[in-house]
Amino acid sequence: MWPGRTSNHGPSARQARPLQAADEDRHRGRPAQERGGQDRQAYAETAIWRRQRSPRGECMMSGSSLWAARIPAGARPDADPVADAQLDACLAVLGLKRTDAGGEVSITGADPAIDSPHRLAGAMAVAAAAQGTALASLAREQGHAGQDVSVEIGRAAHALHPSRYLKQNGYPIGFDFTFNEPGNGYFRTRDGRWVYLVFTRPQLRNELLTLLGAPNNREAVAQAVAAWSGQELEDACIAANLPVSLVRSPEEWRLHPHAQALSRLPVIHTERAARGAPRLWRQTGPRPLAGLRVLDLSHILAGPGLTRTLAEQGADVLRISAPTQTDPLNFMLDTGFGKRSAFLDLDTPGDLATVRELIAGADVVVQSYSPGSLARRGLSFEHMIAGHPGLVYVELSAYGDAGGPWAHRVGFDHNAQSTTGISWVEGGPDSPRLPPTTLVADYTTAYLGAAGVLAALRRRAADGGSYRVSLALARTCMWVQDMGLVGAGAPAAPLEPDVLQMDSPFGKLDYLAPITRFSSTPAFWSDPPLLLGASLPRWSS
Repeated sequence: MWPGRTSNHGPSARQARPLQAADEDRHRGRPAQERGGQDRQAYAETAIWRRQRSPRGECMMSGSSLWAARIPAGARPDADPVADAQLDACLAVLGLKRTDAGGEVSITGADPAIDSPHRLAGAMAVAAAAQGTALASLAREQGHAGQDVSVEIGRAAHALHPSRYLKQNGYPIGFDFTFNEPGNGYFRTRDGRWVYLVFTRPQLRNELLTLLGAPNNREAVAQAVAAWSGQELEDACIAANLPVSLVRSPEEWRLHPHAQALSRLPVIHTERAARGAPRLWRQTGPRPLAGLRVLDLSHILAGPGLTRTLAEQGADVLRISAPTQTDPLNFMLDTGFGKRSAFLDLDTPGDLATVRELIAGADVVVQSYSPGSLARRGLSFEHMIAGHPGLVYVELSAYGDAGGPWAHRVGFDHNAQSTTGISWVEGGPDSPRLPPTTLVADYTTAYLGAAGVLAALRRRAADGGSYRVSLALARTCMWVQDMGLVGAGAPAAPLEPDVLQMDSPFGKLDYLAPITRFSSTPAFWSDPPLLLGASLPRWSS
């Protein structure tokens, strides 16, 4: 236990970081039209949850079959019927139903909770409620009593980008320098299309600038992009394994062969891949997931969020990262609660052997390496389950291996939003933009993935076997779109975020509390984030 920690059940810090103008431009990839001083100031004074919505974003999809679930303007039901229906459908995919929790499962509140035409908060609430139901059901297999599970849509909104609420000794941590890169964001191409460029790592930045033949300033990048057609640039970047996405409308995306392949799979795709005897893990404490060994081989951002969610209920999570490639500080801290952290270099034979030993002792392995990267090192799913019955393996990627042409394509949340039409609807065809929360798929996918893991563990306890759980950011964006658009009314007044404090090696941290409420087994992290590489690469349970 770290001394001086504020109780998870007592008073908590409530002051969330205000949105700054520079942050907003940076994190929403900058609006396509550069903001002038007066416009920037007015924009900064508009709270994130109550953004003035573009008229184009309200009406351009009218009549589309994709948005049949549209909610009438001004509707404010106590419970959101779309979220409720989506939760039941999500649980059915997992082989679960609400009654499996042994108590009441509820989603309260309604969209719009964020000033976005998409049902972002409702989707996050559904994902968290599915995870909560799967946890409560699995806990009953371990001898725990049934319990109620609840999620508030108004609070789920904050979980779409929880690192906004991080503070270190009272100071906002802010965002990693890579988000200040002038090449991040939307750019117009020769044929009038838009593309989204991602410079989240120095290596990606350098390779993309080389491809464009441009120095690292926004004007030069814009000029270089304008020399390409949108499709030519996207194709060239796919061939070079770089995260650049052509902005598409939802209709254009749904006609793409990869979209059609993804649409044939559920948002959480689980397959039983090998037989084995039914088994649970050896519990080492009173919390539902105590003793569950989770090996985290993932990086920004859905994978670390998934394993952090498992740590909420006491799982033994060991994060492995390369000493030469680390995540940005704000994301590393936000997703580091409840975990240990060790360095291993998978390109070093000795470290690779250690990873294999850790896999052999794991219940769950979560990885988000570029497609094919682990297989080239002899760490494919087939290698992992050989001689290791009962493994639950999770793979997360940008576009998913659904049999489509983009199975090996790389990308991030913003790429997925741009490809699938989220940003097209948010800002309109002439000015695509990210939503006020910046992120859509990363943390939503994290909760969906945690639900998939817990449901697979429940199946393993009953039927035995090894399981493969697959999720893709683009598929999550499509799932959000399939929930429909909300009406044109203003969003509800935001609920205050539940911000807690914890002492850590980084000082006193303010952080967003878990959003899923359990009546018997409260969700909390027992330990703060650790320095990367601070732990030995071995299991503690």
